[in-house]
Amino acid sequence: MDVVMHIGTEYEKMFLEEVIKHIIVNFASNLDLSGIVSIELLPHKTIPNESSGRMENKKLLLSYHLLSDIAYKCENYNSNTEIDFKKVSGDYKVIEEVNVLFTTIYHELFHFDDRKKRPKLYASVEINWDENIYLSLAALYWIEFSTHYNGKLRETEQHMQKYCNNFVNRNWNFSNEEYFYMLKQMPYFIYRCFHFSIIQFNELITKIDNIIEQKMVIECREVSEKLITLEKFDDYVELRQLEIIFRKAYKKTI
Repeated sequence: MDVVMHIGTEYEKMFLEEVIKHIIVNFASNLDLSGIVSIELLPHKTIPNESSGRMENKKLLLSYHLLSDIAYKCENYNSNTEIDFKKVSGDYKVIEEVNVLFTTIYHELFHFDDRKKRPKLYASVEINWDENIYLSLAALYWIEFSTHYNGKLRETEQHMQKYCNNFVNRNWNFSNEEYFYMLKQMPYFIYRCFHFSIIQFNELITKIDNIIEQKMVIECREVSEKLITLEKFDDYVELRQLEIIFRKAYKKTI
C-alpha cells in the first residue's frame, strides 16, 4: 500500500512508512489488509468528524496532527537507518504522541479486517440510522469497543488515565449533537476502564456530576462485561440492551 502525503516532509513520509511497516509485521500480520489502496496523511481537521484516523473507500486517512514533529522526537532514527521501535511498542512506556500514532493506525487497520468478518454489524450502523438511531449508536458502540478489546494493542497507562479523566470531567450538554458525540466517545472510555480496578473505576465515575450520565456509564460497563464473557462479539440481538440504555438516558434529559 502506498503512503500519500497531502502535507508534511519527505523525512516524515519515511518515518510514517517505517511505523506502518513495523505495525504490520509485529502486530497486524494476522489481519486481512488486502484491498487497502493507500494510507494518506491529511491536514488536521479535514477528516470527517475531525477524526484522527478513518477508513474510507479502501483508504486509511490519518490526520497530520498525529505525526507533526513526532519523527524528530524518536530516538535512533535518521534517513539512513531504520527506527529503533523497542520503545514504541505497546509493551513500553513512551512519549504519548508516538503511542497515540501507533494505536490509531493499528485500530483503523483492525477495523478494515473486522469489517470483513462482521459485515452485518457494520452495515447496521448505516441501515438503522434514520429509522432507529439508538440501535445504530448501539452497533457503533459495540464495533468500537470490541475492536479496541480484541485488538489487544495496549496504550500507555498515562494515556488511558488522561483520556478517562478528560471524559469524566467534561460537562456534557445533552443536546442532540453533543449527546451523540458523548456516545461516540463512550466505548473508548469504557474500554480503558477495563484496565483499571473496580475501585479505580468507582473513583472515576464519582467525578461525573450528571447522575443520568453516571448511571449510563455503569450500565454500559455491565453490558460490555457480559458480552465479553459470553463472547457475543457479533450478536445483533444483544445490542438491544445498549439501545435501551441510550434511548432511556436521552429521554430523561429532554
